[in-house]
Formats: sequence, C-alpha cells, structure tokens
Amino acid sequence: MATKSATLTSLAAIRGYPLAKKKFPIYSSLNIIDRTVSHQSKINTWVQISKMDKKKQIIESAIELFATTGYEKTSIAAICEHSSVSKGLVFHHFKNKEGLLKEVFTRMAEIINEVGDKSASVNKELSPKENLVNYLEEIFLSMASPEHKLYYQFDFQILCQPSTRALLKDLFDERYQLMMTSFQDILCGIPAATPLVDSHMIIAEIDGIALNYLFAKEDYPLMEIKDRFIQKQLLLLGL
Repeated sequence: MATKSATLTSLAAIRGYPLAKKKFPIYSSLNIIDRTVSHQSKINTWVQISKMDKKKQIIESAIELFATTGYEKTSIAAICEHSSVSKGLVFHHFKNKEGLLKEVFTRMAEIINEVGDKSASVNKELSPKENLVNYLEEIFLSMASPEHKLYYQFDFQILCQPSTRALLKDLFDERYQLMMTSFQDILCGIPAATPLVDSHMIIAEIDGIALNYLFAKEDYPLMEIKDRFIQKQLLLLGL
C-alpha cells in the first residue's frame, strides 16, 4: 500500500495535480483580469500590425497596376484581386480611388527620396564638387533600381493623364521644389554656378534621361550615361 501511495503521489507531482493535504492554488479575480487584459493587448497589437500590412499590400498592388495598366483603367476590384483583400478593407483605409492614388504617390515619393535625402543635404565637411557628385550618384543609383523603375513608370502614367496630373499637381510641385532646393543649396557654393538656372537645367536633363531609360531595352547604358553626365556638369561649372 505504501508503494502504491508513493506511486500515486509521484504521478500527481509529475502531472502537476495538487497533492494530498495541500490546498488548491487560489487565483484572485485581479490576476485573471490582468492576464486577460495582457492577452487582449497582444491581440490588439497583432490586429494593428495585420491592418498595416494589409494597407501596405494594397498600396504596393495599386502602384504596380497604376504603373502598368494606368490609373483610369485600373478598377478597385482589380486592386482587391491583386492584393487579395476585400473592397470593404480598401475603403476602410482609403475614402475612394482618388484617396488611394494620393496615398500611393506620397508613398512612392517617400521611397524614392529615402536614398536621395541622405546625400541631398550639404555636408560641410565636403567640397561643393563632392556634394554635387554624391547627390547625382545617388539619383542615378535610385533610377537604376528595378523597384524604383516601376515608380518612374507610375510617374509617367500620371503625368500623361490630364485628370491625374491635375489631381496631384500640388504633390508634384512640392516634390519638384524639394529637388530644386537641394540642388540650389549645393550650387550656391560654386562660384561659376547660377543656382536657380542650373538647378532647372540639371533636373530637366535628369528627367529626360529617366524617360529614355524607362522605355529603353535592357542594354541601356545608364551607368555610362551617369558618368558622362556628371563629367559634363563639372566641366560646365568649372570644377
């Protein structure tokens, strides 16, 4: 009997059951509430992350479809199918198709500018020539990115359609002005430069190169053009 009793006691201990002559653990309602709140907090956090992931998924699908099919020809239904979400979720995040377009443009500009912003500000430890070369290098490297090429294609699609161009005019103007300011800040330190005029000229040439690259074949010599372009700018500025 003693052996049997010891065996039962051992099994109880292993399984975590309360042993004889021991009271059951007492859990206060506060402990239960605390654990419930903590669990609910984790669920809420997961839901928030999931919603953000879905929103990002919708934006990325919209960028691809707007760039390849065009804004006018892309329906909300097509975006839903491409991103595997419901129409209700799309309209939860965006009031309408125009709202989605503005969000897409803003996100696209942020991604493209992430690289450029790192070198756009004037580094006082570098010479004006080095600042200019660094900024131009970053612009061309951004242009060469396969992902960014899709964004430039989206840009072209938007600019070619009067309705979307008018809708995003303020955003286009803001982005252009930011680029103008970046170039002028750099060119101000170059005696031979006319900052306002030269900034407009440089941006116009970059836009032309980007447009050609967008519709060119895979063997387009973008990096060689970049080197020649930078050499030309330095020569014109007496650097």
